[in-house]
Amino acid sequence: MEPTSIAIVGTTLWGTTLSLLLANQSHKVKLIARTSEEADNLESKRRHINRLPEYEFPNSLQVTSDWEAGLADAQMIVFAVPCNSMRVNAQKASAAMVGNPIVISASKGLEKDTSKRMSIVLTEELGIENQMLCVLSGPNLAREIVKGLPTSTVIASSSIDTSLNVQSVFNTSRFRVYTNNDVVGTEIAGALKNVIAIGAGICDGMKLGDNAKAGFINRGMAEMARLGVACGANSSTFAGNAGLGDLLATCYSTQSRNYRIGIALAEGRTSDDAIASLGGEIAEGVLTANSATALAQKLMIDTPIIEMTNQVLNGSVSPQNALKELMSRSPKSEN
Repeated sequence: MEPTSIAIVGTTLWGTTLSLLLANQSHKVKLIARTSEEADNLESKRRHINRLPEYEFPNSLQVTSDWEAGLADAQMIVFAVPCNSMRVNAQKASAAMVGNPIVISASKGLEKDTSKRMSIVLTEELGIENQMLCVLSGPNLAREIVKGLPTSTVIASSSIDTSLNVQSVFNTSRFRVYTNNDVVGTEIAGALKNVIAIGAGICDGMKLGDNAKAGFINRGMAEMARLGVACGANSSTFAGNAGLGDLLATCYSTQSRNYRIGIALAEGRTSDDAIASLGGEIAEGVLTANSATALAQKLMIDTPIIEMTNQVLNGSVSPQNALKELMSRSPKSEN
């Protein structure tokens, strides 16, 4: 395969991981940093000291803060930025984009205040057609991927040709890429599993046991699917990589930032303290919990776990009282 020119927006842990993954396959990768100082630092050291200090950048990976230089020959543009900064990054990209590149959202969450999915934000700001847009999601713990441990993911697009194109570029012997045509379900699953993972961390932090955690995750999955279907998703997507696969990885791994937030909350720490303990990394579930709650209320969908997790995050309910609230709900049918 001929090398593909790819721009990665965001020097996050995930953005850097994807840059390494693709550059190690000899693709021409330009990683776009926020500032010239950050770009110069990454270029001079040829590694991300703060995120992945042990991994040297391949020769085919360049770092720049110049949007025009970064996007000049890009055949694909990957956005791997916090969801709350997606719109401003898309606006910057819009002014520098040339041609008709494939755009890939690798961010999992909902926009603050609007509850919009990231693909909607990107289409609004970039003016691209849906068939040129993809969503990347799945059980993708970054540090396992960069170590070369076996991983699977999904590329969702309304266009079969576009998803197959991206699949051919991203797929490796250690990073198995599946395709899916359910963009809505893939995004909703990827966003909501972060909220459920915070609750799973609370379960473990409170030492509630395996039964409680399994039940919590199962009912959380039911809420994810219920809200997703109300948004137009295919229910089967929630049994796939973007749904169950990602949910399990995020709810059980100590590498999961959202899970660690839940542990900290169960220990009595405030949301601000829990976030600070991540050392500058982002737990998307914190903001998504509020956006998802607003979306569920707008669509009149019952999501007690998501709503209660949001109340714990905003400090209006303690983890102990949240447990009482959930367990004292009226018994009902599972379906």
